[in-house]
Amino acid sequence: MQFSVGLFVQYFIFILITCGHGLPSNNETNTNNPTESTPIEPTTIAATTTTTSKPTTAKQEETTTQPPKTTQPTTVQPTTTQPTTTPTTFPPTTGEPTTRPPAKIRARLADGMHPWEGRVEVSMHGGSWGTVCDDGFNMNAANVVCKMVGYKKAVQYFFGSSQFGRGPGRILLDEVECLGTEKNLLACEHNPIGVTDCSHSEDVGIRCIDVVRKVTPPEKKLKQYKFRLVGDPTPKPQSEGVVEVMMTGKWRTICSDGWDMEDARVLCGSLGFKEATSVEPNRKNKSRQRKKSIVASNFECTGNEHNVSDCERTLLKSHKDCLSKRAAEAKCERGPFVMDADKPYSPPWSDVRLKAGAAFGEGRLEVFHAGRWGTVCGEDFDKVAASVVCRKLGFGTAETVLENASAFGQGIGPIWLWEVDCKGTEASIMECGHGAYNRSKCDHSQDVGIKCNIPDLGVKEDIRLVQGRFDTEGRVLINYEGQWGHPCGGDSWDMFDAKVACRQLGLGYAHQPMRSTRFMGRSGYPILMLDVNCTGNERTLSECPHVRGDNGTCMADYKAGILCAGVLPDVLMDVHVLQSSIYMQDWPMYMLQCAAEENCLSSESHVRGARRLLRFASAIMNRGTEEFRPVLGRSSWEWHACHRHYHSMDVFSTYDLLDADGVRVAEGHKASFCLEDVYCDSGAQKVYSCDAGTQGISVNCVDIYRNDIDCQWIDVTGVPQGSYVLRVDVNPNHIVGETDFTNNEVLCDVMLTYRVRIQNCRYADDS
Repeated sequence: MQFSVGLFVQYFIFILITCGHGLPSNNETNTNNPTESTPIEPTTIAATTTTTSKPTTAKQEETTTQPPKTTQPTTVQPTTTQPTTTPTTFPPTTGEPTTRPPAKIRARLADGMHPWEGRVEVSMHGGSWGTVCDDGFNMNAANVVCKMVGYKKAVQYFFGSSQFGRGPGRILLDEVECLGTEKNLLACEHNPIGVTDCSHSEDVGIRCIDVVRKVTPPEKKLKQYKFRLVGDPTPKPQSEGVVEVMMTGKWRTICSDGWDMEDARVLCGSLGFKEATSVEPNRKNKSRQRKKSIVASNFECTGNEHNVSDCERTLLKSHKDCLSKRAAEAKCERGPFVMDADKPYSPPWSDVRLKAGAAFGEGRLEVFHAGRWGTVCGEDFDKVAASVVCRKLGFGTAETVLENASAFGQGIGPIWLWEVDCKGTEASIMECGHGAYNRSKCDHSQDVGIKCNIPDLGVKEDIRLVQGRFDTEGRVLINYEGQWGHPCGGDSWDMFDAKVACRQLGLGYAHQPMRSTRFMGRSGYPILMLDVNCTGNERTLSECPHVRGDNGTCMADYKAGILCAGVLPDVLMDVHVLQSSIYMQDWPMYMLQCAAEENCLSSESHVRGARRLLRFASAIMNRGTEEFRPVLGRSSWEWHACHRHYHSMDVFSTYDLLDADGVRVAEGHKASFCLEDVYCDSGAQKVYSCDAGTQGISVNCVDIYRNDIDCQWIDVTGVPQGSYVLRVDVNPNHIVGETDFTNNEVLCDVMLTYRVRIQNCRYADDS
């Protein structure tokens, strides 16, 4: 008996050891912590990045030694950025792959007061339930969980277990990072399953919106039709007349039975007009009634739809079923964007704007709040909200909503609005429901873009491109007062002229104006316009200031041409780097010989003595949709022996100091001696490097000119003490095409005494 009991005890211990084999102990879970931290690049550009050391490049060869006498600013002093460290990471020694593993996962919400809230718990392969650590967890991940458990989206998530208590079992997921579009958490980035340094005090909880997500197939959409107005000829666009619809390949009319102002408002919105106005049946339209062509009646629009096709209606078997025996008519409010309105088109100031669009009525949405412009998060942004914006700007309803920045580039500054919820009746998007200002988890890659329905001006019929190698290139041929001919190129033909021409053609942005098109061969058309001088806001080239062709001469080789593009860069200064890096410095003249050769000194400079320099750093961001590259090829770059580098552009940026009357009292400029990707946002990749002999700025990358290199200054020697405005203009001659030139200029208020004080740096377009 004793032997049997002892044998049983040994067997029981053996079973415990066998079953417990492989389970992590407390010590084992701690061994995953790395012994060293790894420096990472900062997520935003601060002024301190201008003094951070890095490997020597061609750009740094211009750095000069410190002189004996330096005057420092009284405000922000440049400091050295301390390296940050990455969050704790875990080597994948156990568990499953970190991305998209072939595992099945279930999710549930535990210990909440309602079904739509609770602690997040997951189960792998139908096994035991475990929790999720809050490290790295954000609103995108919360949205994924809500969709997994059957709800539309998340409204809140909770760090730690204080809201819903600590969970049982293991912590199965840690460092979860989602985009928000994944089907489940395993499709997101995460640590290997079960590998974590968290405790249950960090169990994450969420709260979903209490509307169950529709999992049934969506309701079949009503067939989309094209509508138009037919009436007396008016200056384009047509805004009044009989309503016609394209059905079965023919234009047909609709019955006036049930046709009201809500239906007319939707129709006008889809045609690009802001509102509908009351209309009396026009006797002149009697011949256009075409009663036998009536095909539909009783449209039931609420007034907030985007297109009449979205409204319920009745299709008639016969035109005899139309009780009123009349076709419906409508009249739209013409607004400012019509050919008989003021020229050129100038939209009124508003608290909303669309930036970086190639056409009128499109672009990245920005709103004005608390004295600053900011963007709007595109997550769940819909056409109802977009239509409120479009009508605010004087256009019709929204045609398209782009929920990310891929079309118009990323914005800067705060992301003011998110979770926008409009009814469609609001006068401004600022009246719609939304999350707390600038408190979202969105980033600028989610900046929403909008394309509005705009009136058809018919201007595309009066311009063509001929003799080009492809559809977006060629000589510009225009219909000028009934005659076809060319505008003259030459020195006056510039990027803004090309911008108007590309937009009128519907070919996107202006990539390059061609002042001579001799290489395209001969053209038998005459020169009809000279000295064209567009601002860029005109609807047609003929609206631009110009001289008639018969009042001057233009050589045949200088018939104007253009090259259009669908994507372009957008470069602008980082105002925070500029404002935080400025200081005054006295520098001996004998150390400025290279700068003198590059004309970086004032005209009053002397061979001997010292110069007083207003130094500052420049961080040039590319927020467009294409790389910023010099127009000239590498073989055409100019070698500068003194600084031992190439100049790819004569002037990349200009620096001016203006007095109270706007008169320039001092100036400087910077040739693009080395355009390179110094720092890139997460997800962007460095392409250009001075050491590799390439020049450019990639999309969402930044080129930094430190404040201790040659010509990164304004020579203010002899400038009296007082208040001034510092003006910095990037790509000032508009040699390289951009999606938006309005953000190239920065203004700062400067006070010069024996030191410098600077404040209120802002984009000139935002002033």
